[in-house]
Amino acid sequence: MIRLVAGEWLARELDSGAFTLVDPRLRVRYLSGHAAGAIHVPMRKLFGDDGRLRPDEALARWLGSLGVSTNCPVVLYDQHDGQSAAMLAWTLVYLGHPDVRLLDAPFDSWVADGQELFYRPVEAAPAVFALARRPELRATAQDVFGEESARLLDVRSAEEFSGEQVLGNDRAGHIPGAANLPWLSFARDEGQELLAPKEELAPLLAAAGVTRERPTIVYCRSATRASVAYVALDQLGYAVSLYDGSYADWSARPELPVDTGRAAQL
Repeated sequence: MIRLVAGEWLARELDSGAFTLVDPRLRVRYLSGHAAGAIHVPMRKLFGDDGRLRPDEALARWLGSLGVSTNCPVVLYDQHDGQSAAMLAWTLVYLGHPDVRLLDAPFDSWVADGQELFYRPVEAAPAVFALARRPELRATAQDVFGEESARLLDVRSAEEFSGEQVLGNDRAGHIPGAANLPWLSFARDEGQELLAPKEELAPLLAAAGVTRERPTIVYCRSATRASVAYVALDQLGYAVSLYDGSYADWSARPELPVDTGRAAQL
């Protein structure tokens, strides 16, 4: 489980050396100001030129080369949308990191509370990232196709879900049987919280047919928005996996069906 940590805890423990602090944002944002001691592990580098998640072994080597070790807790922070930190957090736990934590507030609000910004890149010594996959956290098209025991949750916009908006070369519509709950239901555009409060999410999830008794598979178009939903569901104690290929992968397979109906849309 990914653990949320409070800003007060991070400020107090920042100089303890007890964890690796990671900034997963774009490099321009990192160089525009980062937390003390934070190393840069850009989320975008998780994906290859084809837009797919890089092979597990390559990711483990890359993370280790940047100083991310499975022997040391990792703490991540992010801007308001939370996509970069959520995607990297999911990748870390999927690859087998045993202690991944996420700042529960947007980085800008944490800085606004009085934390100092630093501008020089932090270089960490290479470390060992011991690969220990957790396949139950990752779904593939094969897992999704014909799956009846899991609830399929599409967190793209309502327009993408219905087929009114089409991105790239995607086919219009959604994976048959999916419910739609846009990812911004799980995140915060502004304020002091990174994720929506649990009491707000509970009725929305119930209306979408998402329960703790049934596993949930989340997807968007390229996994980043869905990773925010993954973290939120993980915090609520749901059994959840991420279809990291998401709709871009599904749509590119002509043998797989798509649906343009709106019955499952919230």
